[in-house]
Amino acid sequence: MTIQRIDICEIGEIAPLTARFRVELDALKNISSAENLQSARDELAEYLRKGYPVFTCRKDGEALGYCVCRTEDDAVIWLESLYVKQDARRTGAASLLFRAAEDVARSYGQDTLY
Repeated sequence: MTIQRIDICEIGEIAPLTARFRVELDALKNISSAENLQSARDELAEYLRKGYPVFTCRKDGEALGYCVCRTEDDAVIWLESLYVKQDARRTGAASLLFRAAEDVARSYGQDTLY
């Protein structure tokens, strides 16, 4: 598995993961929703427009999951979202994505990832 930072060109590939993430979050709140790819694309584009680091975990070229690191004033780094698709869970993908987020915090001179 590999971790790579995504750019605007890869939004189309990552958007289905974001859309699924939103549906699963809604389900935790007992809200039934459908995947909205356009909303997911818009969400990812906004993160990238703001300069937030967005990473994907890939295996054999397939995107298994993603994470978004929200940066505030170069002082606080938030793990805004982390998602791994269901059939790739318990493979170490989430751990790799979390480490990428920790690396972002360290690159800003921070010891804490929120």
